[in-house]
Amino acid sequence: MFWIFLILPLSCSIVVFLFDKSAKKIYAITTLPSIFILWVTFAAVGSGYFKELQVFNTIKLTVTSILVLITISFSNIIPLLFQKKRIEGNSDYLDVKYMPAKLSNFFLSTFFFMILAITYFSYKRAGGVSSLMLDPRNYELTFGKYTVLNYVYFSSAVIALGFIERHYHKKSFINVFAICVLIACASLFGNKTSFLDLLIICMIYTYLRFSFNFTILLLPLISFILISVYFELVRGGGVIGISYYLTQGSLNFLYFLGEDKFYYIDPVSLIFRFDFLNSYLNDTFPLGFVLNEKYNTATSFFHLWAFGRYLSFFFVYFVYYTCCLNVNIRRPSSVFPVLPLMIAFVLFFFSFRIFMIKLIFLSIFGYFFARTIRRYDDISNKTDEIQPKSAIKI
Repeated sequence: MFWIFLILPLSCSIVVFLFDKSAKKIYAITTLPSIFILWVTFAAVGSGYFKELQVFNTIKLTVTSILVLITISFSNIIPLLFQKKRIEGNSDYLDVKYMPAKLSNFFLSTFFFMILAITYFSYKRAGGVSSLMLDPRNYELTFGKYTVLNYVYFSSAVIALGFIERHYHKKSFINVFAICVLIACASLFGNKTSFLDLLIICMIYTYLRFSFNFTILLLPLISFILISVYFELVRGGGVIGISYYLTQGSLNFLYFLGEDKFYYIDPVSLIFRFDFLNSYLNDTFPLGFVLNEKYNTATSFFHLWAFGRYLSFFFVYFVYYTCCLNVNIRRPSSVFPVLPLMIAFVLFFFSFRIFMIKLIFLSIFGYFFARTIRRYDDISNKTDEIQPKSAIKI
């Protein structure tokens, strides 16, 4: 019976895809998966699944649960009614003096080898593969012990975009190899979000910059294989473990809705998150493992619900859709700053990341980095000239 409810999110998804005017439907692609995971979890719980995860407490599906899920689905649609057409940007390179190609290559290469060096020494210091397999939590903490080094390491997401952009203008095996190496380095960090951030940001930008091709299929395939190996060898559970991991946040969110308590998040604590591993939240926020001793995330949906109830969903999706409308895929400086926000919405089912300092850093770093990228097509032969203004409609 509860599976009938899936008709609503499916219908909403069709509407969003039809009327989304963002570049390559990026708004729909980044927001709908988390909403669908939430609805599938709701239907599965109502149909008697996931009982093995309800050890400490039992999820109660209430009228509030249904109303909140319906609100989330319609909140995803409402912004489309106010933005009738996407903002058309200008050319990639307007009034900007770009680096000569050699200097741009030096910039990319310097960061690339810095990230390699940090990965190697941090990996050795953390104890290597044995520590990763036997004590992944201690490995993660040891690997990421130094904050400054971490942020240089996090910049790999933006550097990977630089190689993708360079590959767009000048196809080369070196670019593809560098991207694969950066993804491999991210997988060694031990912190799952570091790997996911880099992988998702590469997938989104590859999708935006290129037409549909094998590479777009290859990245998700590689990610699925690596994640499956991690769950099989480190965390345990294999594919079933992955399904639990994808739905844990939704399960906890449904539990909180069923409790019908008034949870409150201090706005200051919500916005300013100074540690990439922890959320500094108000004491009344239900931290900890409420359903079992293994899964404890609460999803971004719960944070928004605790902060502003129904209206918070409308506001967040409206702001995000506005940002997506301003993305011009021919202008990297308009894309790079929004990509970390896209990561936050892709991972809405997993944790609250909108105001994460790491993603804010990537957004700012990405903006300035994008304005130094040298075009690698015939137009860029004049190395230090300001490109003329021209309006290119997408």
